[in-house]
Amino acid sequence: LPMTFPPMESLVPQRDAMMLLDRVVAADEGSATCELVVREGATFMRDGLVPAAVFLEYMAQAAAAFVGLRARAGAPRE
Repeated sequence: LPMTFPPMESLVPQRDAMMLLDRVVAADEGSATCELVVREGATFMRDGLVPAAVFLEYMAQAAAAFVGLRARAGAPRE
């Protein structure tokens, strides 16, 4: 997989306020590492905190980014 990565918008279906991750920072044949900065006023933030359940969505978007990277690389679906 490439060492420079396309924008998240080209890898995952989420848009606007539901686009929670900022970028892919690393990937290989079996994983992807994504980054986000939780900013003031972020989706789901309440009283300066993000509920733990939202981390499941972060993980799901990272998985979607991994699948998107593999698809762009022409990897077969498994």
